[in-house]
Amino acid sequence: MSSAVLEPALGTLREAVGRWRSDFEQQENELAESLEALDAYQRSLDAWRQSLVEERAELAQLHDAFEEERAAATMADNDRAEDSALEEVIRGLRSELESVGEAAAAAEGALSERSQKLRDTEQERADLRKELDALRSHCEGMERELALAAQAPEPAAQTPSTPRGPDPVVSSLLDQFTKIRQQRGQRPPR
Repeated sequence: MSSAVLEPALGTLREAVGRWRSDFEQQENELAESLEALDAYQRSLDAWRQSLVEERAELAQLHDAFEEERAAATMADNDRAEDSALEEVIRGLRSELESVGEAAAAAEGALSERSQKLRDTEQERADLRKELDALRSHCEGMERELALAAQAPEPAAQTPSTPRGPDPVVSSLLDQFTKIRQQRGQRPPR
């Protein structure tokens, strides 16, 4: 086998692996950015939860204060106007607390969905890495076979239809390249 026949096949194979590796690295970078964004989002959600806990504690204190004031107002009828105002404040705070709770639940749902997408992407990345490793192993094997085939003396009476080399895949590739060269030679020049 001639190394001139093998070089285009090896070059094409290297280009394909290079493009695939570039795409894989781009996906890996996008995944890293997504994980960073997810971490920032989680930190924001944690801060929001802490704020919610503090507001609940404050609401509990306000509620206790309200109950004390209502007890005092029951003893004195002239304090009823203040009780009404405090009840309105507490209703407003409860409404706000419910809104914050709903927003926190929605944020947790979005975070859960995003986490699932990231797990799916991580699994896809692992699958792609396995595929790349298998492709690398196959390419290394083909390079070794091509190197051995290039070192072996070429038989004088070999035809394109007879198998070449120890591997049927390599033989098939070489046959295809031979046919392509023959077809190019038959076409008129451009």
